[in-house]
Amino acid sequence: MHFHVTMTQGRADSFTLESNSLNDLKTFLTNISTAVITSIKKIVFSKELNINYSSRSVVVEPYYHSVSVFCKSDNFADIITLYNVKKSITTKDILDNVKLLTLNNEPIIDIYNISIVE
Repeated sequence: MHFHVTMTQGRADSFTLESNSLNDLKTFLTNISTAVITSIKKIVFSKELNINYSSRSVVVEPYYHSVSVFCKSDNFADIITLYNVKKSITTKDILDNVKLLTLNNEPIIDIYNISIVE
């Protein structure tokens, strides 16, 4: 495990150390130094130390700039606008998923138009 340690003795110094446990690290530092340990933090993410970090490549997929869904419930009507929708999504997928939403706590009963902007 990697730890970020801050110690003071007139000035503060910070550094990273690797140890099997926090207690082993504290014992080591108190035995070799007269400085006061002010902070010890376990490093859970670090790009430099490659801890819980993986480089990902961005895959550019074709997408629609926006998709506007005109829908209504019993008492309300609204336009739901979705941005950056993948082109692999079909109109049926949009219809099925939008019907799961509500307008002012009323279920959507009808979708009367879908407008797609490239």
